[in-house]
Amino acid sequence: MKISSQNKSAQRGFSLVELMIAMVLGLVLLGGVIAAFVTASGTLALNREMDRSQESLRFVVILLTDEIRQAMRIAQGPAGPFLMPIEVTPDSPNVSQAITIRYPVVNTGEAVHCNGTPVTGGMILEKTFSVVGDALRCVSGPLGGTPVATEDLAFGLRRIRIEEWIESPVAPAEFEILSPPRTSMAALAANQGLGVVGVRLLVEHDHVGDTSETFVVTAALRNSVLQWFTRDPND
Repeated sequence: MKISSQNKSAQRGFSLVELMIAMVLGLVLLGGVIAAFVTASGTLALNREMDRSQESLRFVVILLTDEIRQAMRIAQGPAGPFLMPIEVTPDSPNVSQAITIRYPVVNTGEAVHCNGTPVTGGMILEKTFSVVGDALRCVSGPLGGTPVATEDLAFGLRRIRIEEWIESPVAPAEFEILSPPRTSMAALAANQGLGVVGVRLLVEHDHVGDTSETFVVTAALRNSVLQWFTRDPND
């Protein structure tokens, strides 16, 4: 029995050329899928790195501004003026500083040390924040005494510093201080009648890759009644 040419054509498989063309098209399609996956993975990793960077920045800024406001708010509280509640070392431009804050703690638990333990009441708390390596190091303890806690609270930092001191020559009568004079820490120490109503804090941190990002925030007291403190003339 003879098989017709029509049946022979229907049973014939793919030719070598057709198989090679299909393989090339499949490889091209697979390469596109892999390239899209690599791009999406890289974008996701970049976004995660940016998120971690921004989260670290927000934590450092909120922590330092809250501590500075706390020191300024109660610097002239029931205990009266005692020491300049904020000090920086060194007082020179474009370098990272150690920022020291001091304030009295009346009752136990009103403040915490760097490791989160409650501060004993009836003492003047001293906290120093500085950049060690790439970490924000916090050292806390009684004024002039042995440190109680030393903790690294955040990472990826390059420098912290107080860029400007915002002062008023007289006790402010209103919340808004328009165009106040600005001076350095040395001038603040020399001018004992100068009232500090805020500071401008600079934080520089690692961003993405080898880049860095600098953020400046104004830490000012919001309450006009508590917006004034002076240096102890006897200090």
